[in-house]
Amino acid sequence: MISFFFSLLHRILPVLLSRPVIKTGNPHQHDTTAVYIANHEGSWGPIAMICFFPKKLYPWVLYKLTEKKLCRKHIEEDFIIRELRLLPPWSVILSWLIERICLPLMRYLQVIPVYRSSRNLIKTITASVKCLSQKKSLLIFPEIDDTGELYGRIRTFNTGFVNLARIYYRQTGNEIQFIPVAVNKKDGFIRCGEPVNYRSDTKFLVEKHRIVSHLRKEMLNLYHN
Repeated sequence: MISFFFSLLHRILPVLLSRPVIKTGNPHQHDTTAVYIANHEGSWGPIAMICFFPKKLYPWVLYKLTEKKLCRKHIEEDFIIRELRLLPPWSVILSWLIERICLPLMRYLQVIPVYRSSRNLIKTITASVKCLSQKKSLLIFPEIDDTGELYGRIRTFNTGFVNLARIYYRQTGNEIQFIPVAVNKKDGFIRCGEPVNYRSDTKFLVEKHRIVSHLRKEMLNLYHN
């Protein structure tokens, strides 16, 4: 019943929301398993990518949104107060209502919880490698949260996601592809840029810098032009 409800919701939301113009670049680049790197753009980035992107993706999501004791507080502070600018008691009531949908929705979307501590980070990596090995593409929002504007810019990256490529290669012998994606709420578009492949024959720190630089340059160009 829950699965049917969210399947129906997944069909209805694109009708209710403003559909962005989607430019995926070379269509053949989406035939292979890849890791899509996108900007958050407030809550719009994840919503737009999940509702409108023409390929099924499995997103990395902050673990707090998958755990009952933490979900409601995170929704209230990070979304309702910060983005919607509603204060208690309305923020408390709305966060309670959203939590009732959020937790089962995360399970339906088969998200991968992202942990900040090194002790639990292995859970994220293990689930991600398993997903990629099953030919399922990932969606990662690597921007570091800050107190600045939620929209209109590409924030600094947390570059730890590149480690996934090294571990995936060690376990499977395959070199993963990263695809940059720019989500722009104001101008109403989602654009994919030139992919970059992990090269196992290069020193990791050099390769990490090359991949991050390429992705960020592509995303900035796509976002502002």
